[in-house]
Amino acid sequence: MQPLRIRAHFRVERRDDGFYAHCPDIKGIFIFCETEAEIIPAMRESLDAYLEMSVQHGDPIPPAIVVPDEEEPHWPAPARRAKGPVQEPQNMDINLENLVYA
Repeated sequence: MQPLRIRAHFRVERRDDGFYAHCPDIKGIFIFCETEAEIIPAMRESLDAYLEMSVQHGDPIPPAIVVPDEEEPHWPAPARRAKGPVQEPQNMDINLENLVYA
């Protein structure tokens, strides 16, 4: 089997009790984290589990998260630091890109 390149978009919402995240392109992935530092590892873990179960059960991988072979890898630009006081965002979008599954 040829390696599969995945790009998953997550929406993250900050609430009083922590962070809630979901991937609109994949039904059933909902994540809760108490701290911001836990978000990306939890996203990766949930995505890994989803893909593993899909393969085991013969379920199709949603086309929206599969990166076509002919598409060049996209590396995100480094984050810029804001000048002055920084307000913490209430909501944010996080993309996990260039994940390769063999």
